[in-house]
Amino acid sequence: SPQVARALGIADGFVYDIRRVRILDGKPINVEQTYMPIDVIPGVTLEVLNDSIYEYIEGPLGLTIDSAHSIIRAVQPTETECAWLNITKEEPLLEVEQTAYLSDGTTFEYSIVHNLRESGEIRTIRAPVGRQIEFAEQARNHTPRPKKTAGPVPRIRRRPLALGATLPALGDLA
Repeated sequence: SPQVARALGIADGFVYDIRRVRILDGKPINVEQTYMPIDVIPGVTLEVLNDSIYEYIEGPLGLTIDSAHSIIRAVQPTETECAWLNITKEEPLLEVEQTAYLSDGTTFEYSIVHNLRESGEIRTIRAPVGRQIEFAEQARNHTPRPKKTAGPVPRIRRRPLALGATLPALGDLA
């Protein structure tokens, strides 16, 4: 679409159209639609989608992720999102529209994520994979947070909806 091409800074070429539902503690917490130029991020497989695309980019591909620019807004869910997230049409979602860049300035990702309000707060730290823990510690030290009981940190499971399947785009569903 023209919107995706503009966001990725491309005139033509093929892009991945990745749609996933993220699961936490067995419950869906968001719907993600991500576009990536295939010539910039080659070789994405279901295995990569089930793990971490960003680790794949900075590991096997040897690229350096630099920054991400986000717009956050409230939106109403589509009927499809209601079904995927087990919610009603009246429950608003928090949309995060993001464009991400490599260290050379190349746009490598445009995504739209619709988050459940029950999924809590959204905190973002975009740093090279090797420095994420360091930046997370810095953010934790500078931001007052309520104390939580000790316990394991839940890992978010990613479940690709399809690879190459025909599904409605989030923009088409809004």
